[in-house]
Amino acid sequence: VEKRYWVVVDWIYDLELWISPDGTLRYISPSAERITGWGPEEFYAGTVDLVCLAHPDDRDIVREHCRKAASGEQAAYVEWRTVRRDGRLAWVSASWQPVMIDHEYLGVRMSIREVTERKEAEAALERSEERYRGIFENSSLGIYQTTLDGRFLNANLAMATMLGLGSVEELLTTVNTRDLYELPADRESLVEQMTASPGAVRREVLFRRPDGERLVAKLTARVVRDRAGEVQYVEGFLEDVTERRRAEAALRENEQRLSLIIAKSPDVITLQDRELRYQWISDPPESLAEHILGHTDDELFSSETAQALISAKRRVLDTGESARLEVPSGLRGEAAFFDVA
Repeated sequence: VEKRYWVVVDWIYDLELWISPDGTLRYISPSAERITGWGPEEFYAGTVDLVCLAHPDDRDIVREHCRKAASGEQAAYVEWRTVRRDGRLAWVSASWQPVMIDHEYLGVRMSIREVTERKEAEAALERSEERYRGIFENSSLGIYQTTLDGRFLNANLAMATMLGLGSVEELLTTVNTRDLYELPADRESLVEQMTASPGAVRREVLFRRPDGERLVAKLTARVVRDRAGEVQYVEGFLEDVTERRRAEAALRENEQRLSLIIAKSPDVITLQDRELRYQWISDPPESLAEHILGHTDDELFSSETAQALISAKRRVLDTGESARLEVPSGLRGEAAFFDVA
């Protein structure tokens, strides 16, 4: 029986201690060397103890916990840093309770487990969460999580602002994505596509904000599933492209107006590059286009006319100011007016 007892105690993985009521170390398991780098005999000799091995910033905490333990208090999962014999830092978690046999107080039994890997993983997770939190809170993109039926679970301020709301709380408590789509069929189609796709879905959507304003946005979203494959929530990003689409529409409208003006203009309109080669001419006869495009003024006009045109155009390029001049036209044998800009 005694042999079995020592097999269990001496081969236990965690560090086990028995401290008598007067503070004397009665027993410490061989695992002390694995966790601290110091063997049991050095603890028995008083060469080292829990307090002196603690990180300098944690010694007062350990000293106070040892005092409480000696007084008969119990505790669980108390963590501190300890310095190993080789100088490496290790995190430990300690639990202890008073030992009572036949109403006799025999001291304190303490169990200490090394938790360095867990603490490092927690620190790494905290750093990762901090980085994510910075991206989440400071992104100009709207970032959100919703249930599959459209209830918002989380969102950043950019998302709330994009929807014309004053706070994230207002978004979470008053808005459902089902109410945002200008065309409800668009949301139904999106949900169907997300649930069928293993990855993210990207599309442009048209929203009607709670204040009635229209919002055109680029949406990227996906469903997040648990290990069983059940949908847990939807997460996504939203980019407001309303102004961009308005600018594009205005540009198209201006281009259409310009095309109409050019088509109806009785004048010939040309476009030259910075080397003054003709690149484009408005509605010319095919033979005239072949004669002009790709050429320069000194290849098309007399020397005097060409030099006048080239000089005026160079000034326009240098100053940015438009000019008008009248020169003889070698093409038709009559004077021609040139507006250069």
